[in-house]
Amino acid sequence: MLEYSARFIKPVIVPEGEDVDLTVSSSITDISDGKISLTLSATSAGVKVLGMAKAVIRQ
Repeated sequence: MLEYSARFIKPVIVPEGEDVDLTVSSSITDISDGKISLTLSATSAGVKVLGMAKAVIRQ
């Protein structure tokens, strides 16, 4: 991973001794110069928990 940025818009509270599901997905927005740009989405219990999440990885 070369770059990563996101805004935490909703905290994910994990009660002691319990599990919480977190679903993360991505979409490719650009491929150039050996780099892949992604937009990311993260939800917990159907609620969006990250905003403006982006990453750049090596191809």
